[in-house]
Amino acid sequence: MLIFGGGAGGGKTYSLVVEPLRNIDVPEFNAAILRRTYPQITGPGGIFDEARKIYPLVGGKLREGSELDATFPSGARVVFCHLQHEKTKYEYM
Repeated sequence: MLIFGGGAGGGKTYSLVVEPLRNIDVPEFNAAILRRTYPQITGPGGIFDEARKIYPLVGGKLREGSELDATFPSGARVVFCHLQHEKTKYEYM
């Protein structure tokens, strides 16, 4: 788990994207990167944009559709989720 704060430009988004990469060779590895709103994931400069730059360099295949995720050759997976709606919190318990 990684928790830190600070102003814009401090590297928080980059750190969230890179952190799961240390486990991409573990076939059953799954990670969820959570943001408060969906636009924070998919909007310009959002976390999925950052993943789009980095994950293909290490074999990640990104999928944009009903789910936003990246899979790696080992089968490891990183999903991008939001908690925008009150009912959404129960999906990640």
